[in-house]
Amino acid sequence: MLGSLFRFVGGVMIGATAGALGAALLAPKSGEQLKSDALSYWEQVKQAGYEAEAARRAELETKFKKAKLNQPFELDLDYYPSEKRVETKFKAGGQAQDDSAPSGS
Repeated sequence: MLGSLFRFVGGVMIGATAGALGAALLAPKSGEQLKSDALSYWEQVKQAGYEAEAARRAELETKFKKAKLNQPFELDLDYYPSEKRVETKFKAGGQAQDDSAPSGS
Protein backbone atom coordinates (compact mmCIF):
# COMPACT_ATOMS: atom_id res chain seq x y z
CA MET A 1 0.00 0.00 0.00
CA LEU A 2 2.82 2.40 0.86
CA GLY A 3 4.55 1.61 -2.44
CA SER A 4 1.45 2.57 -4.45
CA LEU A 5 1.24 5.85 -2.53
CA PHE A 6 4.86 6.66 -3.43
CA ARG A 7 4.20 5.81 -7.07
CA PHE A 8 1.12 8.05 -7.10
CA VAL A 9 2.99 10.99 -5.51
CA GLY A 10 5.90 10.46 -7.90
CA GLY A 11 3.54 10.45 -10.87
CA VAL A 12 1.91 13.66 -9.69
CA MET A 13 5.30 15.34 -9.29
CA ILE A 14 6.48 14.21 -12.74
CA GLY A 15 3.19 15.35 -14.30
CA ALA A 16 3.35 18.74 -12.58
CA THR A 17 6.93 19.24 -13.72
CA ALA A 18 6.11 18.26 -17.28
CA GLY A 19 3.08 20.58 -17.28
CA ALA A 20 5.08 23.52 -15.95
CA LEU A 21 7.85 22.91 -18.48
CA GLY A 22 5.36 22.65 -21.36
CA ALA A 23 3.56 25.82 -20.27
CA ALA A 24 6.85 27.71 -20.02
CA LEU A 25 7.96 26.59 -23.48
CA LEU A 26 4.63 27.18 -25.22
CA ALA A 27 3.60 30.43 -23.51
CA PRO A 28 2.83 33.25 -25.99
CA LYS A 29 4.48 35.89 -23.76
CA SER A 30 7.86 36.21 -22.12
CA GLY A 31 8.28 35.61 -18.40
CA GLU A 32 8.48 39.32 -17.59
CA GLN A 33 5.30 40.05 -19.56
CA LEU A 34 3.45 37.21 -17.84
CA LYS A 35 4.66 38.42 -14.44
CA SER A 36 3.59 42.02 -15.09
CA ASP A 37 0.20 40.85 -16.44
CA ALA A 38 -0.32 38.66 -13.39
CA LEU A 39 0.61 41.49 -11.01
CA SER A 40 -1.69 43.89 -12.86
CA TYR A 41 -4.56 41.41 -12.65
CA TRP A 42 -3.87 40.84 -8.95
CA GLU A 43 -4.00 44.60 -8.29
CA GLN A 44 -7.35 44.81 -10.12
CA VAL A 45 -8.72 41.96 -8.01
CA LYS A 46 -7.51 43.62 -4.79
CA GLN A 47 -9.03 46.97 -5.82
CA ALA A 48 -12.36 45.33 -6.63
CA GLY A 49 -12.26 43.62 -3.23
CA TYR A 50 -11.60 46.92 -1.44
CA GLU A 51 -14.47 48.57 -3.30
CA ALA A 52 -16.84 45.70 -2.50
CA GLU A 53 -15.79 45.83 1.16
CA ALA A 54 -16.42 49.59 1.35
CA ALA A 55 -19.83 49.26 -0.29
CA ARG A 56 -20.88 46.42 2.02
CA ARG A 57 -19.58 48.26 5.09
CA ALA A 58 -21.59 51.37 4.15
CA GLU A 59 -24.70 49.25 3.58
CA LEU A 60 -24.36 47.48 6.93
CA GLU A 61 -23.65 50.72 8.80
CA THR A 62 -26.80 52.25 7.31
CA LYS A 63 -28.87 49.22 8.33
CA PHE A 64 -27.37 49.26 11.82
CA LYS A 65 -28.15 52.97 12.29
CA LYS A 66 -31.74 52.44 11.15
CA ALA A 67 -32.16 49.46 13.47
CA LYS A 68 -30.62 51.39 16.35
CA LEU A 69 -32.98 54.34 15.86
CA ASN A 70 -36.12 52.26 15.32
CA GLN A 71 -35.92 49.72 18.12
CA PRO A 72 -39.29 47.97 18.25
CA PHE A 73 -39.39 47.40 22.02
CA GLU A 74 -37.52 47.00 25.27
CA LEU A 75 -38.11 43.88 27.32
CA ASP A 76 -37.80 43.60 31.11
CA LEU A 77 -38.32 40.26 32.85
CA ASP A 78 -38.80 39.82 36.59
CA TYR A 79 -38.86 36.29 38.01
CA TYR A 80 -40.29 35.61 41.45
CA PRO A 81 -39.32 32.04 42.39
CA SER A 82 -41.24 31.96 45.68
CA GLU A 83 -44.45 32.90 43.86
CA LYS A 84 -43.57 30.89 40.74
CA ARG A 85 -44.44 33.72 38.40
CA VAL A 86 -42.75 35.78 35.75
CA GLU A 87 -43.57 39.42 35.20
CA THR A 88 -42.78 40.90 31.81
CA LYS A 89 -42.70 44.58 30.99
CA PHE A 90 -41.94 45.96 27.60
CA LYS A 91 -42.11 49.33 25.95
CA ALA A 92 -43.37 49.50 22.41
CA GLY A 93 -43.35 52.93 20.79
CA GLY A 94 -42.94 54.73 24.12
CA GLN A 95 -45.92 53.01 25.80
CA ALA A 96 -45.37 50.70 28.77
CA GLN A 97 -47.34 47.48 28.85
CA ASP A 98 -47.55 45.03 31.74
CA ASP A 99 -48.18 41.33 31.14
CA SER A 100 -47.98 39.08 34.17
CA ALA A 101 -48.03 35.36 33.51
CA PRO A 102 -47.58 32.48 35.93
CA SER A 103 -44.73 30.19 35.13
CA GLY A 104 -45.87 26.64 34.40
CA SER A 105 -43.72 23.86 35.83
